[in-house]
Amino acid sequence: MKLLVIGACVGPLLVGLILSPAGKAPGGHMNPAISPAMWRFGVFSGVALVPYIVAQLAGSLLGVLAGRAVWGRAASRPPVSDAALQPGPGWSAGALFVAETASMAVIVLLVGLFLSVPRPAPLVPWLVGLLISMAIPLLGTTTGGSVNPARQFGPAIASGQLGFLRVYLLAPWWGLWRRPHSITGS
Repeated sequence: MKLLVIGACVGPLLVGLILSPAGKAPGGHMNPAISPAMWRFGVFSGVALVPYIVAQLAGSLLGVLAGRAVWGRAASRPPVSDAALQPGPGWSAGALFVAETASMAVIVLLVGLFLSVPRPAPLVPWLVGLLISMAIPLLGTTTGGSVNPARQFGPAIASGQLGFLRVYLLAPWWGLWRRPHSITGS
């Protein structure tokens, strides 16, 4: 139930961030796995790609450090542990990799489909908010529900919980490099 409430809060917040002037300026994507997809779909500059991803990951770490500054040591102790995610019991790195890859593939596919048709393209922020709202309760107790390398990067580094970090970082990007440069195949 808690993850359902969190998802219901995060989705609209994400939509608001994407649609805000600050979100619109860089393209509204706060996920380093979405940035290459936006480049491949032709809506984001390739020159800005690496600096943007570095900034997203740095922002993740800075966010954790800001949380520590505001809430003190309580933010770094269990059960919070700097908001680091862990998969549920019994998940192997391989199974987690497949689940996180599939989750991101669904998001990228749907975003790409919406962007490829002019009429639904303006609905992409709402689509992303809905998908993330659903991912949090559906994946939270199993995979940890990251679906965003930046979501896990800062918390894992700050807390020292690095066991599954490579999976959370690499899985969302896996399918992006094996697809055509645009959803229409051009």
